[in-house]
Amino acid sequence: MRSSFPRLFAAFLLSVTAVLTGLTGLGLAAANAVIATGRLVVRPADAAALDQLTTAAPALAAFALASLAAAIALVLMTSWSRRLAIGVTATGVAFGIVALVMVMLA
Repeated sequence: MRSSFPRLFAAFLLSVTAVLTGLTGLGLAAANAVIATGRLVVRPADAAALDQLTTAAPALAAFALASLAAAIALVLMTSWSRRLAIGVTATGVAFGIVALVMVMLA
């Protein structure tokens, strides 16, 4: 019984991460679509920055789906769930560090 709590907690954290990442990608895509219509006036630099961020939306969606799959696998206690969860988490941390460095250098 004890070993199931960490597994369920990790699944909860992965599912929360999946939802937040998916909503971030959706928000970027929606903001870009609204600005592309021309009804909302923004500075050209802001529009260009948003356009560059929107290119990451498919990667965010893929990461969100992978996180959700890992969370479901952890709940179902499949044999490969631990490896998938570790892989998704390590990938997220690596991309997060790279993104932070890129933002600091920009």
